[in-house]
Amino acid sequence: MFLKALIASLLACIVILAAVLLWPKKNAPELDKAYENYVNGEKATTISARKEFFNRALSQYTSVEKNADLSLSDGKLYYNIANTYFQLEEYPLAAYYYYRAQALVPRNDKIKHNLDLTRAKLGLHPEKKDRSIFKSILFFHDHLPLPERLQLFFLLGILSTLFFSTYIWFPKSWLKKSGIFFTVCTTILLLDLAWTFYLSPLEGVLVHSSMLYKDAGRQYAQVSDQPLLAGTKVEATEILQDGKWLKILTPDETVGYIPQDAILLL
Repeated sequence: MFLKALIASLLACIVILAAVLLWPKKNAPELDKAYENYVNGEKATTISARKEFFNRALSQYTSVEKNADLSLSDGKLYYNIANTYFQLEEYPLAAYYYYRAQALVPRNDKIKHNLDLTRAKLGLHPEKKDRSIFKSILFFHDHLPLPERLQLFFLLGILSTLFFSTYIWFPKSWLKKSGIFFTVCTTILLLDLAWTFYLSPLEGVLVHSSMLYKDAGRQYAQVSDQPLLAGTKVEATEILQDGKWLKILTPDETVGYIPQDAILLL
């Protein structure tokens, strides 16, 4: 039964990875035009020309974004959109897209540097490192992007199936031990993927500064006299009033409510 489930998961991974590999070729012409406009924006000598070129690039990048599933991409499109918003000095949206890129490419130092720079522009302190039990046990979660974890799961699953299949015909102890080892590794990665797709908390980034309220409505008391600054990443724990309000957990673990139009979910 386990082998059947494993084989089905591996086949699903093949389909997903094939789609990921084909996506860049499909959108290459539009992305090339967007990049050309971005470079022209950097070279422009007047403010009006800069804005014109960067807005053109942004329009082309976001057009591709709307028509593609980027959940398993290399994060480059999100990074380019973030850079374009940064050039246009729309820092909250730049932060949002840097976070989206970082989720796909956690080891990329350029994304981290630009995100830190954007947060500084917004008056935000450096982010604290997540020290949750989950991140301590599955330490690779923040180091391996999702496509790499899927590829590794695929490879380990193949090795697990191969060793156990060989053991059936040649019952050697080292084949059994190898099969058990790769099965354990595959199971750990499967748990990590299950967390990513089904159990991980819903997060969002404030694109407008907002007061934090004690309940879902502006008629309720405010949690603090100071607003949550745009660019702040928070955890959304509940969506209320047909999506008009969200209950959130702030980075300093304060619970409160904000209007939906102040935040974009990651």
